Amino acid sequence: MPRDELLRRLAHAFLALGALLICLAAYLSIAERQSAKNRDMKWTDQSSYMDAAVAAYETRFADTGPRNRMPLYPFLQALFYSPDMSSEAFFQHGKRLNVILSLVCVAALGALFFARFSRLYATWSMLLIALIVYAIKSPFFQTELLFYTLFAFAFGLSISAIRAPSLKKSLALGVLFALCQYTKASAMPGLIIFALSHCLLVFAALRDRARSAASPRDIAAAAILPVLVFLILLSPYLIESKQKYGTFFYNVNTTFYIWYDSWDEAKAGTLQAGDHRGWPDLPAEDIPSLTKYLEEHSARDILNRVGDGLAVMLKSACQIEGRFNYAYGYCSQVALSMLALAGCLLCLARTPGLCIGARDWQAVAFVLAFFLMYVCAYAWYMPIIIRGARTLLSLLIPFLWALGLVVHHPRIQGLRVAAGGRQFSLFRLFYGFMLLTLSVEIYRMLDYGASSYWAGP
Repeated sequence: MPRDELLRRLAHAFLALGALLICLAAYLSIAERQSAKNRDMKWTDQSSYMDAAVAAYETRFADTGPRNRMPLYPFLQALFYSPDMSSEAFFQHGKRLNVILSLVCVAALGALFFARFSRLYATWSMLLIALIVYAIKSPFFQTELLFYTLFAFAFGLSISAIRAPSLKKSLALGVLFALCQYTKASAMPGLIIFALSHCLLVFAALRDRARSAASPRDIAAAAILPVLVFLILLSPYLIESKQKYGTFFYNVNTTFYIWYDSWDEAKAGTLQAGDHRGWPDLPAEDIPSLTKYLEEHSARDILNRVGDGLAVMLKSACQIEGRFNYAYGYCSQVALSMLALAGCLLCLARTPGLCIGARDWQAVAFVLAFFLMYVCAYAWYMPIIIRGARTLLSLLIPFLWALGLVVHHPRIQGLRVAAGGRQFSLFRLFYGFMLLTLSVEIYRMLDYGASSYWAGP
């Protein structure tokens, strides 16, 4: 290698290392100041996760919880628990462990984004994820950041498995969705959407057998295998649920609470009747269910609940502090990104001769159904949890991943604007602008956000 080239590469490596160390210092600074603000383990559900971790330790990981929170995160925290610890000591230790875990998650996501996308887009995405979302949420005894990361990997692999299926991807997808479900009981709908999206390929294969690249049997196998792996890995937990609570997929949130109109109703209903210990001690006609809800509510009630939930969720997530100034900087970044996404889709729609294959349509259908279902489900659940930032943020990284796939389409990458007799890449101009706006949000976070806003809800 020529000496000049070697020096250039070394200079780039030192610059990258310096930037990485600066970002790490900023990350830890944000986490430290938010940790000082998060001083009460009884806020949100942190003490409940602590209790679950202690129970797991004392029973040698035989206690998988009362079917309100999933066991993976408490099990992880239990590995570092000691009976000599006071509750406060365990709380502080758990927060520090979560900061370390969050850095591992950021590193894994960074490797994924930089491997798939351009350095410019990956840099913007990872600064947003790390310094605006993960850093301020890291000093909490909560499962969210672990779930966000696993959920994002499952989403990205789902699209990859749709566009270029393989046995390894199907197996890995089943494992990832199982880990997501063991972390938080809201991953299974995503796997179901993935499986159902293959119906498009089956119809295409049946319609044109001669030109179809895969047989309906192969397509069905690609859809069913991840589900089978998921069920096999979940089977110990599901069997225990059936033995203790009477149904395989028992979870107090998805079995009962989603069919109440408020948290007060849930507390006075199945929660008071012992739904954490077993099937609630209530008459059958008082047990909430989908059928009971539809009998007692009109279509207008259902639409109003979703609409009101969306409003609460967005208000909780954004928290407007002034004109175009939000408590959490991701809100403005997502708004600008949605405008960019709309422009890209309009450009692609107007591209003459744009060829979209069956698998591309399947990927589009999966992404649309995925976001529509989860946004509506989270909005529906808002009357129970009141605040929605934690739930809504689980969709941030999947959104950035889907956006990245769109903006890196060759047609979008080829867009140019002329200025001063020169041609400039519209992609580079826009994401250079996005990096500037993001730097403002990072400055706000470092200046006062990390010590002013409480990121627990």
